[in-house]
Amino acid sequence: DDGVDALACTCPGPQLLQRGWVVVDAAFGPRVARELAAECHALQRKGLLAPHRFEFAGENGARRAFEHEGRSFADLDEGRVQPGVWAAAPQLGHIATDYAGELLAALARRLPALRLNTDPQSAQVKVQVTHGPQGCAPCHYDTSDSASTRQLTLL
Repeated sequence: DDGVDALACTCPGPQLLQRGWVVVDAAFGPRVARELAAECHALQRKGLLAPHRFEFAGENGARRAFEHEGRSFADLDEGRVQPGVWAAAPQLGHIATDYAGELLAALARRLPALRLNTDPQSAQVKVQVTHGPQGCAPCHYDTSDSASTRQLTLL
């Protein structure tokens, strides 16, 4: 897809390789961004977003849970998506089922030094909705079970 290749080409490869992260603003354009935001609102209205929680080792090694106030999410990839999510958010579903894999392959072609795993089964796609002063977390420490194998995070 030309759009996916074009987006991959906007990724400043040297910055990504040097810093380990990069910002690519306006990836979808304003119209698509509004449509995706509307789908996020639909997921929220229908109760299809789960609270964002994570666990960590607290004092004395005891497991503690933390719920991030104002932040919720839904898994979008096949095998983990909940019933009703794709119906309420068809464009987000398309991103998960088609676009994410195409973008991963395009980035792998553009930045071979990253040695990205392009196996479609390796992609995990989520949507995160954040309200209030908590904001997004472009730089964060991920404690999920899949964090050790994650190669690329798009927020």
